[in-house]
Amino acid sequence: MRETKAAFVCSGYRMRSADLSADLGLVVPPATMTYRSLLRTCPIGCLTAAFDVSVVGKPTMPNVRRRQDYALWLHIAKRVGVVRGNPEVLATYRVRGDSISGNKRVAAAYQWQIYREVERLSLPSSLYYFVNYAVHGLIKHSSHIAQSQSPGTSE
Repeated sequence: MRETKAAFVCSGYRMRSADLSADLGLVVPPATMTYRSLLRTCPIGCLTAAFDVSVVGKPTMPNVRRRQDYALWLHIAKRVGVVRGNPEVLATYRVRGDSISGNKRVAAAYQWQIYREVERLSLPSSLYYFVNYAVHGLIKHSSHIAQSQSPGTSE
């Protein structure tokens, strides 16, 4: 944050199975992100996000049932303009099958809610960003399947 004078930063993180036995891949954020790029796909993990309260204040997560962290990231990104991503993997996220974000259909419904009710995007804009969200999700899912099926992919 000091080097880039960034008010909002995040880093890369590793995804592991709940029992830590399987590597499920890495999430590596781009060097810079904007509000618009975060509407398409959000590589910011709650466990790696940090923001400067002297610039951003102390915003609270919106009162929505799910995807509150994402809605907060959008709010902050709108305010600061640029989010800085550090590609270095600094955390491990345990993925549970029964987690709130585990059900992708439910997650998609809440993604739509963020677009329409929290961000108040128009229907065409919501559709545009939702298609981007869905395509990025399919690409991520496909790469995780390919990675888990590749022989000899161990650390």
